[in-house]
Amino acid sequence: TARSAAAGAATGGDAAKKLDMARARVERAKRMDAKRKQQESEAAAASTPTIPPAHGAMKCDPERNVAYQRAQPLRPISDDEAKSILKLRKNVEELTKVLPAVMQYAGVHFFLTGRSLLGWYRQCGVVNKADSVDIGIFAADYKPSVVEVLKQAGFSLQRTQGKPENGLWMQFLGHGAYLTVRLIYEGDKGVYWEPLWNIWDFKTPHMKTLKYSSYGLKNADVLGQNFLVPAHPEIYLTELYGKDWNTMIDDEWNWWTSPKNGGHALQMQWTKQQWADRTYDKFADSLDKWVAKSNKKEGVAKETRDDWEKQMR
Repeated sequence: TARSAAAGAATGGDAAKKLDMARARVERAKRMDAKRKQQESEAAAASTPTIPPAHGAMKCDPERNVAYQRAQPLRPISDDEAKSILKLRKNVEELTKVLPAVMQYAGVHFFLTGRSLLGWYRQCGVVNKADSVDIGIFAADYKPSVVEVLKQAGFSLQRTQGKPENGLWMQFLGHGAYLTVRLIYEGDKGVYWEPLWNIWDFKTPHMKTLKYSSYGLKNADVLGQNFLVPAHPEIYLTELYGKDWNTMIDDEWNWWTSPKNGGHALQMQWTKQQWADRTYDKFADSLDKWVAKSNKKEGVAKETRDDWEKQMR
């Protein structure tokens, strides 16, 4: 009947209206979710320090590389040694190129130090036989989340020494090369210092402090990537390597005894628990093998882990 048809039409209209309202609610929820995500992304970007654009960035001087190469004595190298050097250089360059994006995600300012700064400023590249990228982070800027971000990016933590409040040093492995991270601390009278650990001394930890004149940071073009470096690289390099940093023979450099700005080694009197809290070494499970090798003994070393731990108490 006409009345039934009208009622059916009304019911159908109500259903369609309800469906439209449901669809509108879904669309509104989607827009709100998209807006929330955009706000979170903008907030994260605002809190993440970024390296300034490359415009006006410092660049290395190829003439310094020429002077350095001329000062080096000629010596024959085997094909295997040449291949090894080239492989190390390739790995270090690859790590250097991916590092800015990773560290920017971690939300900290970092800058080139040590041999990495020397290689870029002196040779427009990588120091021969270098197997690591050396970077510094000011202690005031450091975030513990850096470790987790690096792990998520495929780096594995190999060793640590010290604590963030006094002498933190970390070493990671990724892209076939090491990444060495040191915290830089502000000392008295405008002096910065960084820790230098004797990482091969498992029994008695020693730390030196490498002291530098305070320095600002500038943007630099390093292998086509934006990096921060000490604003006056020559002052930094002279304080660390001496006035002949541009001509010195790298093979004669000893990382523990050669630094010009290193003080006396401080022996850390740590208890067993303090050692456990302050030190991580991926190879600690192979300690007995290290002892056996260092003592030039065959088979299992007589000095066990228990003996070693007793001596550290």
